[in-house]
This record gives sequence, structure tokens and C-alpha cells, in this order.
Amino acid sequence: MLATVDLSSTASSQTLSSPKLLIGLLGPFRVTSGAQTLPFQEESKTALLICYLALAPGRRMSKDALLERLWQEKPPDKASPCLNSLCYTLNKTVKQWANVDGLVHFRGGAYHLSLGEDVQLDIDCFDHWIQEGLRQVAEGRLVQGMNLFESAIRIYRGDLCFVDTMQALIERERLRIMLLNTLAYLANAHYRQQRHLQAQLYALRLLSYDPCREDMHRLIMRSFADLGQRSQALRQYQICRRLLVREFDMEPEEATHRLYEQIRSNGYASRESAHEG
Repeated sequence: MLATVDLSSTASSQTLSSPKLLIGLLGPFRVTSGAQTLPFQEESKTALLICYLALAPGRRMSKDALLERLWQEKPPDKASPCLNSLCYTLNKTVKQWANVDGLVHFRGGAYHLSLGEDVQLDIDCFDHWIQEGLRQVAEGRLVQGMNLFESAIRIYRGDLCFVDTMQALIERERLRIMLLNTLAYLANAHYRQQRHLQAQLYALRLLSYDPCREDMHRLIMRSFADLGQRSQALRQYQICRRLLVREFDMEPEEATHRLYEQIRSNGYASRESAHEG
């Protein structure tokens, strides 16, 4: 079960709570209640309705805007009953599965999601964990901050789902940049603590999103060299070089090539040997 941070708690006691309903927009769309996944198909009208409302400015959309997005082929007088039926069925389903009193409501001339303690979005959980983690790190509580960062990346199952509005595109890129920055922080933090396996795993996950990040290739090279796995470090350089040539027709940065030459010529001083010296 995915948990969310209760940000009303103090910095020294971060309370975790579990919503009755978690709406997943990171990666494939899904709505879960505990360990159960509700029967909403990705890119269905139901999924689109939830996503449009979750990503709309102020998380509110007028009836006309929703009708235009969901039933472009129908005139408003024909589409309006479809929207009413869709909302009714959606609210009935979440009531049955999660004992939540409705998910989509109409108030003040606009539709909105009923978000709160019982119903939460994974993008909010991700955002909150990152922001709270940054605050913890800024205040010197590195362990607490790293724990929050690690919780955030666990909930990130993939880039923001299929909705292609301008708002969604901007939000997708914002969340993706937050993920990459967080993965880089964790990779470097674990490397500094000589936790090489963890450092490599975070660096590799970052590279799965951005394969040409040379700083992460260098971190993996240094990590292998520190472990005495010289051939693996040199192989990582070759992987980096092939990717850069294929994607951008360019050679690695001077810092990457210099590290390669140091490792190749046995001139690299590992963190452990430097410490012993």
C-alpha cells in the first residue's frame, strides 16, 4: 500500500497515513484502495475525466470544457447526459470499493475532485515528499530527508500519464525534473557514504530516464573503480561513449575521458586508498 506524508506533523515526527483511495497518474493510470485496483481502464472516459480534473488549473473545469474534451463529436445537449451518467457511475463505484462518498462533484459552476485525507493523488504525494525532504536536508536532517526522497521515487512508477493538454505537458516535465534531481542527489549521497550498490542503482535509474547524463556515468565508473572492478568501470565509459555518439554524434566530456584514462592507466586513486594514504 502506498502511504503519504502528513505534512501537518512536525519535522521530527513525520506521521504516515494511508488514504482510502489513491489516484495514480505517475506511470499507467490506476486507482487503488489498499491492495485492490479499481476497474477503471487507462484512457477510458472515466480515466480521462479524473485526469483532466486532476491536472486542470485550480483542479476545476467547467461543464462545457469537459464536454468538449470528452465528447467532441457530440453536441452539448447530447453530451451532457453522458457526463452526468459518467459521474454517477464513477461515484457509485468508488463508494462500493472504498467507502468514499463520491469522487467527482459539481459546485460553483465547475466540476472538481473531492480530494483530502481519504482521497489523494500520487503526484501530490510525490511533490510533498520531495519538498519536505528538501526542507529536512536544508535543516541538517539528512537521514530524514533521504528517507523522504526514497519514498518519493518509489511512488514514481513512470512519467505523468497519457493526458496531452498543455498543463499536463508542463506538469509532466516539472515532475520528471524533480525525479532526476532527486535520483542524482541520492546517488551522490550514497556514493559519499561508500554505499556503492545503492549509488549505482540510483544512478542507473536516472540513466533509464536520461541515458546521456555523464555525471551519472562517471559516478558509476568511480564506484566500480573504488570496488576494484576496473574492467566494469572501463566498460561503463564505453557505454557512455556509444550513447553520446549515437544520440548526439559527440564524444564524452573531458572530465569523463580523463577519469577513463586514470582508471585505464591505474592512475585512479579510489576513495578508500586515498583515505588510507
